[in-house]
Amino acid sequence: MKNIIITTYFTKDIDPQRNHIWDTDDFNIIELFFESIVKHDLSLIILHDNCSDNFVNEYTTNKIKFVKVNSSGLNMVDIRWKLYSEFLSDTEADNVFFMDVSDVIILKNPFDYIQPNKIYIGDEMSINKENYWMMERYDMLNLDTKDYLDDTVLNCGVLGGSYNDMLSFCRKMSDLIDKNSINETTVDMAAANHILYTEYRDRIVHGPPLNTLYRGGVNPYSGDDNGFDYCYIQHK
Repeated sequence: MKNIIITTYFTKDIDPQRNHIWDTDDFNIIELFFESIVKHDLSLIILHDNCSDNFVNEYTTNKIKFVKVNSSGLNMVDIRWKLYSEFLSDTEADNVFFMDVSDVIILKNPFDYIQPNKIYIGDEMSINKENYWMMERYDMLNLDTKDYLDDTVLNCGVLGGSYNDMLSFCRKMSDLIDKNSINETTVDMAAANHILYTEYRDRIVHGPPLNTLYRGGVNPYSGDDNGFDYCYIQHK
């Protein structure tokens, strides 16, 4: 069975979430994630737009590959769903996870946890109607939120499932984001929540033991026991 994790490392344009351009060829940015991939002997694809040949050659292994892509067109966060879709269309896999490269650590092999016909996604410590950041982005996308206002905010920094489900989801994400063409900020979180809650609600799996309790966002978890000892993925 072929299971792959895919991430992005883009350094040509400003990251609208952090309002700066990431340094090119800076292993510190990807180090913890990279090392956790190696530790658990997982297969990883890093989509990049600006890494040098020397950097790529130094960190390529038999299971970790770099693929150069063109990240222009939208902000560097939202464009990834189009690039994920394009990459998946030309590859073969059974199961796929997409993960953020700079704030995710693999604690246990997540492919040991997943089951068919489910979609696995990270989450945050808030519900949609109480999360002003999310509500602003739903408005930007002109989305009808009535069906999920009282639901947990899902975080697409961790997302996985079968190849077919992930390819279909990425295409839906790309279509919804492209329809609105928003560059000044990111809207993929709102797009992901809308698509998942309106089209996949009965198939969603989120929270521990998939991911640790999230220490970021509008209502971050600040306690000691965030699930590190038993979860599969740490996100922040």
